[in-house]
Amino acid sequence: MERRGCIRATLDVLRVAILDPSTAAHEGIAQAATVVCDLLMEPRMSRYHVGPTWGTWEALDYPHFGLGVIPALDALARLGYTPGQPNVAAAVEYLLSRQLPNGAWPQDQSVYRPPFAVGSPGQPSKWLTLDALRVVKLLSGQD
Repeated sequence: MERRGCIRATLDVLRVAILDPSTAAHEGIAQAATVVCDLLMEPRMSRYHVGPTWGTWEALDYPHFGLGVIPALDALARLGYTPGQPNVAAAVEYLLSRQLPNGAWPQDQSVYRPPFAVGSPGQPSKWLTLDALRVVKLLSGQD
């Protein structure tokens, strides 16, 4: 039986690894990125998570303390993944489908006692909108 580690911890490692090119180039980071990409947008991915769950890939929240489509796409894009990979394409499509008519993205949930005012669930979030636009631009190949 194949045993996987915690997907949230794996994503956290990727988010840190992209800050240092030599770390990002490590074989273990490539393997971790493959795992994240394989599980991206999987409805039952929480079975690969240890500890309390902040939500699923689909939940849009800020700050990104847990799993989320935006931080996952950001890390994968910086590691060379593109919308040419089916799971990345599906995640981008999902992210774009969540954009409101006014161009913003809504906050689905809020972490307990956020470190600063992040907005209210159900309302457009300037922080999520900034991150979503940045990730969409990064994946579109624009500089």
